[in-house]
Amino acid sequence: MILFFEPIPRYTIWGGKACNQYFHTEDRFEDGVGQIWAFSAQAGEGMSTVCASEPFKGKTLREIWEQEPALFGGKTGVFPLIISLVAPEDDLSLQVHPDAEQAIRRGYPMGKNEAWYFIRCQEGASIVYDHFMKDREEMQAYVQAERWDEIPKHRPVRDGDFVYIPAGMMHAMGKGVVVYEIQQSTDVTYRFYDYHRKDKNGNERPLDLEDAIECLHYDGAPKEAQPSVAGPETIYISNDSFTVSRLEVKEPLTWHTEPYRLATVTVGAGTVDGIPVREGSSFLIPSDTKVDLDGNMEIMLTFTA
Repeated sequence: MILFFEPIPRYTIWGGKACNQYFHTEDRFEDGVGQIWAFSAQAGEGMSTVCASEPFKGKTLREIWEQEPALFGGKTGVFPLIISLVAPEDDLSLQVHPDAEQAIRRGYPMGKNEAWYFIRCQEGASIVYDHFMKDREEMQAYVQAERWDEIPKHRPVRDGDFVYIPAGMMHAMGKGVVVYEIQQSTDVTYRFYDYHRKDKNGNERPLDLEDAIECLHYDGAPKEAQPSVAGPETIYISNDSFTVSRLEVKEPLTWHTEPYRLATVTVGAGTVDGIPVREGSSFLIPSDTKVDLDGNMEIMLTFTA
């Protein structure tokens, strides 16, 4: 049994048409979507993705997680992940997320490590990935002087790149990319700089300079992920926060997973247990489940140990 979930649109100042176009949601969401939540169990109305499959049709992921722990291998507590599909048409703000210690001190259950898998990249696409500052005092001086061009480091990105972004790292997604994004479920972002952009009401978005500077780390970028291949599955990262892999389907395949998987088709189309799927289709594969796959597609998979 697999369970499909309805996505949640996230309208952003850097959104446009690209997200809807790539993930086939033009007939469901208005222009301006920058991000789609494929899986979320956040508290609040409309913040948790809703199941579209029987016998749980109409229930939120949050409810299923709390009421049906066997589907997730008996796991309990706070649902640990947000899975997003992102396609920015402008650069995101320079930002940082709190680590576990900082997040808990602020009343959140966990920190926010994240990772990006780049599905499509325009030529010359890049991201902000770390910074040049040696310590907090230098960062404060450069921020006060608004020397924003001299603070961030940039990294070019291409199709198929995988980038891990630990909590405490300055980062920003650049325009012209389509990304599968994995985040711990602490939905908090502290902004350093937003290019003085204004919203439709003529207001700049608020910055969080004090929190951002306090949460920033100065230990440099982590080593690049070293993918490992196990049959049709490529594992990009496996740590205490999440395990992320890509399943490549080129012919009929029966595939078994012991841990639960949050699955999203990111390239191509096919069938899962006879059900048609394409880019943007997202479904839960419960623990200890076999699925029959066919078609020509790539499926991104995430779970927590």
